[in-house]
Amino acid sequence: MLGLLRIEGPATATGLADRLGFNFGATSYHLRQLAKHGFIAEADDLGTKRERWWRAKHDTTSFDVSDQSGDPGHCHQTVANRIVLGKLAYLLLKGSQLLPQRCPGG
Repeated sequence: MLGLLRIEGPATATGLADRLGFNFGATSYHLRQLAKHGFIAEADDLGTKRERWWRAKHDTTSFDVSDQSGDPGHCHQTVANRIVLGKLAYLLLKGSQLLPQRCPGG
């Protein structure tokens, strides 16, 4: 989802669900989670009150994986990062399945 918003621009939950083959409820939930953690934001200039559009807040995502073993929250943050990275990997795989296997005429 995040990758599609970065590559294709703003979209609705319905549009992303159709594009990715997900159900609307799951897509909407994940969009809200991405927004909660600062990856995306509502595109207030698009849509209506009934139709929420979303856009990526950043072009890329990176994580600082330097040693923070003295930080008591380090273990929890490491687990959270692994969960996020796992979800991103899944979405990248799912998104890559939507790409054509061959270029037209190629």
